[in-house]
Order: sequence, then structure tokens, then C-alpha cells
Amino acid sequence: MSTGASRAMVAVLTIWLASTASGTAQAEDLSSTCAVPDSLLEPEFPLPHVSAKIKASEPVPIVVIGSGSSAGMGASSLANAYPERLAVELGKRFPKIKFEMTNLSRRGQPAAEMAGRFASEVESHHPALVIWQTGTVDAVRAVDLAVFSETLESGIDELMQHEIDVILVDMQYSPHTSTALDVGPYRDYMRWSAQNRGVILFDRFTVMQYWSESGVIDFTDPAKSAEGKYDDIVHGCVAYLLASMIERAVAPELQPPPPQ
Repeated sequence: MSTGASRAMVAVLTIWLASTASGTAQAEDLSSTCAVPDSLLEPEFPLPHVSAKIKASEPVPIVVIGSGSSAGMGASSLANAYPERLAVELGKRFPKIKFEMTNLSRRGQPAAEMAGRFASEVESHHPALVIWQTGTVDAVRAVDLAVFSETLESGIDELMQHEIDVILVDMQYSPHTSTALDVGPYRDYMRWSAQNRGVILFDRFTVMQYWSESGVIDFTDPAKSAEGKYDDIVHGCVAYLLASMIERAVAPELQPPPPQ
């Protein structure tokens, strides 16, 4: 990867939430397009450091680290990739807060390589939240499951020791690859690691499988024009649903105290 491409990948996406959004990603009403069962959006754990920043009306630094999809692969532009659109969606929900979104994603990286960058790259941004998307590359490379799980848990531990909230994001669903690549064990280990460490798992695989089976998005359509359209929809919907999950996770801490 060239230096210029690397710099473009590591884009700092600062969104002033009080500003007026524009463009395709901002103009869409995704509430119906992206609908999924409510259970898929219910966070099992809080986001205490994000909550504290919002409660104090302070900027909320967020780092996304992942592989191809998080780097914007498939989206028609970086502006339509889910990290930037997540900042827009959070802006709609918290219009008085500034979010500082940094995308450190790189194509083709397994979990261990991402975790190896935490100390040198991620922690220097002092994020309140890290969104860690992983699993696909590890499944493709048949990384040992015990090693994969240990990488996840030690990586989560490292981030939490620096007072950083964590959301894990698992792999994408595709009917074309689900029969050729067995991602089930890796998904299971991600779910177990998230539970064991008390962090949120955004089950992107199940979300996309639901869209496919309910006819929201036809992932079997081979047409390139349709593929590009669906990629932008997927990025937008992932952003929308992640923002909804984050909003739910911080809501209890933002409630006013009961009257005495």
C-alpha cells in the first residue's frame, strides 16, 4: 500500500453534530430500510466511557479498526463507508456533542495484526470507544481458534485497561461465501469472548442474513450496478444500527435522576 493510500485510509472524520448534514448518506431515512428484530440491537453491556463524555458534553473520540469493509471496501466513496456514516447517525441522536472518528482499518489484516497496532496507533488517539471489526481474515487463513480467542480477549483487556469501551463487529454474511467458508466457529468465539469480557458484540452476520432472508437486500443479484447499490445500503444500515445500539447502551446513564 502506498503512503498516499495509507494516509487516505487513516482518515480522521470529525463531525460537528449540530451541523446540517448533506449528501446521499445523510439524506436517507434508514429507519425502515434497515429494520431488524429489536433483539439484535439490544446491547448486553454499557459503554461507560462514552456515556461519561456525553454526560459531560465533551467530545467523544472513536476509533474504528478493521479489515476491508471497515476500510470502505465496496462503498462508492469513503464518505459512504460505515465509519463516516456512523458519525453522521450519532450526530442525529446527540446534536450537542462533537464526535471525532478515526478510521485505522486496513484490508487483509487478521485480529492479531490489528491488536498489535493498539499500543502504537490506537491508544494515541485516546478514544472513548474502539469499534473492532474482525474475524473474516482469520477464518480465511484458518487461524487456530484458541489463538483467535486469546487475541480477542487480550486485545479487549488492553483497551479496557486504558479506559476505552469496546464494540466487536463480526464478519459480513454472503450466500456466496457462507457455503465455502465456515465462519461459524469464529463467530462463536467472538460471541464468547465478548460475553467473557463484558463488551458489546454487533452481530453484523445475523443482521445481514436477516436482510437477505427477508428480502430487504438480494445478495444473490450478480449485476454490478445492483452490487454497488447494495454495498452503499449495507454501509448505511450498519452505521444506522450501530448508532442505535450505542444510543441504547448510553441511555441509562443519561437519564435524569428521579425526583426526591
